[in-house]
Amino acid sequence: MSTANLVKDLEIAKKIVRYKPDGNRKARRCLFLTAAAAKEYNDDQSPVILLAKRGPVKNAFDHWTLGRRIWGRESRGVFTEGRFLKPLHPPPPNIWEIKVTEPVVQIRIFGLFIEQDSFLVTSLHTRRFLDEDQNWLRVMNESAAAWKLLFPTVNPLVKNRIGDYISENYDDFSVATKAPRQKRTR
Repeated sequence: MSTANLVKDLEIAKKIVRYKPDGNRKARRCLFLTAAAAKEYNDDQSPVILLAKRGPVKNAFDHWTLGRRIWGRESRGVFTEGRFLKPLHPPPPNIWEIKVTEPVVQIRIFGLFIEQDSFLVTSLHTRRFLDEDQNWLRVMNESAAAWKLLFPTVNPLVKNRIGDYISENYDDFSVATKAPRQKRTR
């Protein structure tokens, strides 16, 4: 079975939910939420929504789905860091975070790539909750477990360059560093 058919079957079974921007705005990338992540996002009493409000999370979801620019940095040909989207260091591998750094209560949205331009959100957490190292590891392991439950025979997308994950509207320029100062000779 193709990944696209598997995604459709998971949507029909309500195990994942497709995020759609409001109004007539056309999605250029796909964002799916696991049932647990959708419950967290839609529940007014969930910790993330209580502390940070839904607006900043919705803005991040819109940023992704509407195809807005993703900035990143590559090191030795591997995407290593981004202000909005960042791969996390294993174990487990292939877990990513979308960073919501505005407002004061910061949020991290965890997930994995289904395929190019398709991201599966597995959970949402406040940055403060993640201040303890064991919480980072626990959430990353939970993301990997959620993937395996939904896609037992399919691995998440694993590539090196941001252009392999996102087909358009991204920048992967290395961060420029200042050239060393030249000594003046008199």
